[in-house]
Amino acid sequence: MNDCTNYFFLFAFSEVPIDKWRPGYLWVSHLTSQLWCEQQMEYGFSRPQLASPDPPQMVRGSELHLARELESEEYVDITVQSDEDVFAIKIFNLINHLNDSKEISREVPIFGWIQNIFLMGKIDEIQRKDNLLKISEFKTRKKAFLPGKAQQDTHKLQVMIYQYLMSQISRLDAKRTCDKLQLNPEKKLGEDVIKHTSVETLRDLLCILQLQPQVTLSDKLLIEYSCQEQDAVFAKIDVAYDETWMLEKVEKCQQYWLGQRPAEGVDIEEAWKCSMCDFADDCAWRIAKVKEMQSSGNV
Repeated sequence: MNDCTNYFFLFAFSEVPIDKWRPGYLWVSHLTSQLWCEQQMEYGFSRPQLASPDPPQMVRGSELHLARELESEEYVDITVQSDEDVFAIKIFNLINHLNDSKEISREVPIFGWIQNIFLMGKIDEIQRKDNLLKISEFKTRKKAFLPGKAQQDTHKLQVMIYQYLMSQISRLDAKRTCDKLQLNPEKKLGEDVIKHTSVETLRDLLCILQLQPQVTLSDKLLIEYSCQEQDAVFAKIDVAYDETWMLEKVEKCQQYWLGQRPAEGVDIEEAWKCSMCDFADDCAWRIAKVKEMQSSGNV
């Protein structure tokens, strides 16, 4: 009986979060959400019916991002027929941006491995000067006030991850990547994709990507804050690249996704975040913390 109980216990917990909530890979935004509140992020997957619609300032922020993007980028409609086609377009766009001579490139696709996690993302802007590339992130604010440290830290983590992924792009492990994304590198791409990329398989594009010269990246990253009311940048924050700090944050995030620990909420010092959370009233982490404080006589 005990053996059976143990068997079913192990089976119940065999599905790790990265496979339960995601198709085996993450967006960079998942890690920044964890840095804000990991429990909130998990509830976004397990209790989506409780999440509020995007607030007006978020919708407005998306509109401003799109407007900036269209200032510098031209788009062509391509018919895709498979997951291989979709990833091929990401690779092709990245290669084009790396070889572009424009001073500014926006919405640059980026992807790669950090430790045991495969990440995808889009870099808001890459500034190019004398063959030196500087990664920049564009954030909009309802009012012309900088966010607090907790939110700024999520922005810093984001640009540092982009920097790391960009520095590793020519060393991307093609087989490991295709295995993780369940893609066939030998499958012939769709006709429309071939017409624009001039190659027939993912393997061809991945080989071209790996042959790209090592990019020279500025050790200073940039975060621009824009006021939505005025549609104008009011602050530019230079961020020094700190790979040690970034990898420590990613390592802790990875532990959750690989099932090495359960989701964690915020510490007592950051309980103010709960006032902005759709899941606060029934948050197991928050309820447990309140009970801890009551039992210790601090409430």
